[in-house]
Amino acid sequence: MPQAPFSVRPAGSKHRLLLAAKANQVDVMRVLIEAGANPKDKAQDGTTLLLSAAGSGHVQAAKYAYQFDKDLNAVDEFVSPPCMKA
Repeated sequence: MPQAPFSVRPAGSKHRLLLAAKANQVDVMRVLIEAGANPKDKAQDGTTLLLSAAGSGHVQAAKYAYQFDKDLNAVDEFVSPPCMKA
């Protein structure tokens, strides 16, 4: 597998994978996961990949995230599950 020309580790308190989900960048999400980003990682506030995508109203990103993160009961710091965010 080729190495990504960037780090897939957290950038400060934000994860690049969560940012890609929030921006509906499914191709970027795919590349990051293929490069080793863990789709089960959470932000400090508890935001999961699915919460990030659903919270931004992005159906494509949420569908892709759901393959890796099927926890519909996950909550962030605002105690909002994915189904309430979408």
